[in-house]
Amino acid sequence: GKQYVGVFGGRHLNKAAGFHSTEKNAYTYYNELWLYDFEANAWSLVEPADGVAPHKRDHHGATAFDGHLYIFGGRVKELRSEDANMNDLWSFSLMTRKWTQHTSPAGAPAPIRRYMP
Repeated sequence: GKQYVGVFGGRHLNKAAGFHSTEKNAYTYYNELWLYDFEANAWSLVEPADGVAPHKRDHHGATAFDGHLYIFGGRVKELRSEDANMNDLWSFSLMTRKWTQHTSPAGAPAPIRRYMP
């Protein structure tokens, strides 16, 4: 099959904002998924087939397994507040080009928030 490198999310420091600024509009966060196709030697922006995508974020965990890209957690703003960190798990299918949010079965312990500096 095809070989890809996937890059999801991230943030950009906006003009005139200081590094690690906690101002509301200091950063622009992204929820884009870019794939690098080794065979074509090209990057492409993936448009989800159904328009559904995870929340914009950075500092998330990611891995690939069995034709899916998984992302967990991350940060949605620079502030050190409870609502700055995500606690969700999503997968992207390279076959269907759709994102799926995964929930824990009833009674299962919820994953803990990832440590954020």
